[in-house]
Amino acid sequence: MVDIRIKEIAHCKQDISLKKKWNDIKLLIKNRFDYDKMYDTQWTIEYEAHHLLKQEIINEFLEIYASKIDITNEDQVKRANYWFQKYTYTNSHPDTTNTNLKLLLEKDNEKSLEQMKYRWNENNHR
Repeated sequence: MVDIRIKEIAHCKQDISLKKKWNDIKLLIKNRFDYDKMYDTQWTIEYEAHHLLKQEIINEFLEIYASKIDITNEDQVKRANYWFQKYTYTNSHPDTTNTNLKLLLEKDNEKSLEQMKYRWNENNHR
């Protein structure tokens, strides 16, 4: 369900003009109503949503998810790691106030949960 929502929420970020809709309809007719071709044609509504805007939605999802977890809870950290492995975070300037996001992005395979807890406590209890 998360995959489908991420893909389709991208349409909410679009500003679709009547001209763009009309161009898509003409292309659809030209392609004999093969809607799948719309996803691969660069200027279409579907291409824009699923190839250009989808990554913005993924970044937002990962940022919000990271901000809501308790980094000292092993189950929540494992679940967050699942999402960070499933999706790639590509924002080169992550929100600096989101310390959980920074910890999850910096975490490599050798770091243990205890080290993450220590850093979390160090950052949040000064």
